[in-house]
Amino acid sequence: MFEERHIPRAILASLMLLLLVSSCGKGGVDVPGRDEGAEPWAALTGDCPITFAAAGIAPVAKSLSSLPSGTSFGVFAFYQPGTLGGAPGAWGDGSLWSPNFMYNQEVEFDGSDCSYAPLKYWPNNEENTITFWAYYPYEDADTADPRIDRFRIVNSATTYSPTAHGIPNIEYTTDGHTDFLVSDVKRDQHYHDEGDPNLPNNPDATVYFTFVHAMSRIDFIVRKVDPDDLYHIKLNVLQIKNIYFTGVYNQQLGWIATLGTTDNMTLFDNEGDPANSVELNDHADPLAEPPVELLSLPSSGDPLIMPLPQYLKWTNASIHVEYSLSRGDGPATEYVFDVPVGDIHKEWEMNKHYTYRININPGNPILFTATVDMWDAEEEVFYYFE
Repeated sequence: MFEERHIPRAILASLMLLLLVSSCGKGGVDVPGRDEGAEPWAALTGDCPITFAAAGIAPVAKSLSSLPSGTSFGVFAFYQPGTLGGAPGAWGDGSLWSPNFMYNQEVEFDGSDCSYAPLKYWPNNEENTITFWAYYPYEDADTADPRIDRFRIVNSATTYSPTAHGIPNIEYTTDGHTDFLVSDVKRDQHYHDEGDPNLPNNPDATVYFTFVHAMSRIDFIVRKVDPDDLYHIKLNVLQIKNIYFTGVYNQQLGWIATLGTTDNMTLFDNEGDPANSVELNDHADPLAEPPVELLSLPSSGDPLIMPLPQYLKWTNASIHVEYSLSRGDGPATEYVFDVPVGDIHKEWEMNKHYTYRININPGNPILFTATVDMWDAEEEVFYYFE
């Protein structure tokens, strides 16, 4: 059961990671196979290691963002041998290539530098290329272990391994506040010594990963509409009910399925004690507590509300509101409203930001206004539900 969550203030907008080549020496080093004791990759004898660095960018973001210090991300890398002096290895649709060069490789970030082990090297021949894909945050997933219930690396056959082909699907269970990110596919990358703007890499052999938010983001703003200030209105419970927490992400298609049963996400709950309720007031003194003029969730300093993207039309998903209303010193009347989310919009999409404004009016009990924009853009679409 999902209980009340203090959900992370936005961690990331869009961000970049770069894979860069540094400390290139001479002498040639055989790249080992993935499994300990395996024969080395003779075709990957090289003298330039692949190293990682993280840097935030903000092409359409509201602020510069980067990975949090002390976290890590996972990388899949696909080695694509070409013909010496001929055609280079090419990703195509990915169906020919396996992640046997890096398979869910953990890369740690300490706030400025990235590290991983064992170190891998670029192929010396430009005809031999590597395609990369990454996600954040890193999860240690054993695909053969059905007990893994938060993160599984799968394909259409529900199993995936270093010998499988193409980019895996990710079966992911959200906790409602973790910012799950996925990268674009960096195809046909190779190291080269001479600068050539027509080559897929920069002259310094840097490979750029652009990450996007794979979750949806939600904010709530709850306020009282009572210009004459005749009533007391107290918020008791605010929930999102009957939503899915587990889904399957496909790199090309996005979220392709929801799994398991639905559950509730509790954003505010007085736990049956009126003393824990939040009183709303149209004319609140900003220095006085309580009452408050409006209630914003998540509150300042709290984590973001980030549900799994999912289809909502013709489902039981709803916004559940409980509040009490009283006039003067009179008795309080309890109200409960369940508004179908599918009546407001048909789905939550990845990398979209949804803001729900709930106005509670004693004469016209409750009005929902919803806006939708990109996670870090200002374009809005308005929805009203009364």
